[in-house]
This record gives sequence, structure tokens and C-alpha cells, in this order.
Amino acid sequence: LAHAMLATEQLDQVWVVPVFEHPFGKESAAFEDRMEMCRRAFAHLGDAVRVIPLERELPKPSYTVQTLSALHAVRAGIRPTLVIGSDIVPELPLWRDPERLPLLSNIIVVPRQGAAPIDPPPDLDVKVYRGFSLPKVSSTAIKKALASGVSVDGWLNLEVLRYIDERGLYR
Repeated sequence: LAHAMLATEQLDQVWVVPVFEHPFGKESAAFEDRMEMCRRAFAHLGDAVRVIPLERELPKPSYTVQTLSALHAVRAGIRPTLVIGSDIVPELPLWRDPERLPLLSNIIVVPRQGAAPIDPPPDLDVKVYRGFSLPKVSSTAIKKALASGVSVDGWLNLEVLRYIDERGLYR
């Protein structure tokens, strides 16, 4: 997805901002482990992608609206682009202050294979991306496969998989 966004959208850089504490209480590996996996996953893209630990410093749980507000505070005048998968569009009304998202960012919704057709809320200004679809696999499916010993070959960057194995994550 980072490759597609860099190649087809007018972006200066892709910023990967791992969630510190998920507002819906989803289980995750330690924040520092997720930061390192992100660094490894995007290392081959050099300076085109930055992994930033911004949410570590923000109030908990992590809300996208507060992360976008913090980006504006850090870089005045910025107009970030929030890229989300189509599978989370139905959850948007449950997010904190969803009506503020388009005020704080451009929003691109990327179709996910196997997800329902994209039907963003009518009051949410989004661009539906047509040049790329996210694979049907999700982080939840990957974590379940790892926990049950099923191979995830081809689903993950090899450096990330090596890190997961070294740290015994998701087992």
C-alpha cells in the first residue's frame, strides 16, 4: 500500500503511526515491538516512509482524531492524508469525533478484497482509491495463523517475520 500511495498520490512522505492503545481494546504486541516491526517492514523504502511514535505521547486510549490534531500541532500548516481500509468504514461512526476527520485530513479509502463494497457515510468526504486493493488477509488473520502454527509465508516482510520469531510474538 505504501508503494501504491507514493507512486500515485501527491504525498511528500508516508508516515506510519502505530497505535499505542487501541480504543476498542484490541490485543496487541508491546508498542516497542510494533514500532520495530514497522521499521523493518518499511526499511527498504528509505526516507520515503517514516515510522513515528507519536501516539506514545498522547492521552490513552489512542484516537485518530487526537493523532491528527497532534500532527497539526507538530507541523503547522500540514494537510495529512489518512489512508484506511474499506473494511473499517462501517466502524467510522463509532470513532471519536468522526466528523472532524475530514477537517484535519484528506481521507483515502482503499478497497480490501473480500470486504463489502465501499459505502462511506454520506457526511464524510473521502476519496475511494481505485488503483489498488488490499489483500484479503488482515493483521487479525496473521496473528491467529501465527498462534496456531499455520505458515504465514508470503504474508509478511521476511525481516518482520524474523523479528516475530526472535521475540516469540503472537505465539
